[in-house]
Amino acid sequence: MQTVQIHSQAQRHVVNQLMLSAAQRLTCAIEQLSAEGYTVIKADFANPARPTVTVQNDERCHALIDSGTAAYYAFGKEDYFGPYRIGQFQCAGCRVIWAEFGH
Repeated sequence: MQTVQIHSQAQRHVVNQLMLSAAQRLTCAIEQLSAEGYTVIKADFANPARPTVTVQNDERCHALIDSGTAAYYAFGKEDYFGPYRIGQFQCAGCRVIWAEFGH
């Protein structure tokens, strides 16, 4: 990952505002997902334009796929876990993902 050097106060302010906005969106998403019964296992805002929440896979994720609200975006096969797929949907301005193994 490449790190950008921030030299001016104005640049620093903009970057800090982006990070604060991402943190606030993550907070809202985690609160909403918790209220809906999801188990949040990770939150990442290294890319503040696209904060990502990882939830534990459960039947609601499959229901979102069936309804068209969510989609699978990655497929593959690992030596240890075998085949996998990763799904995603949007919540409170964040990307929400989960992984399924053995499918």
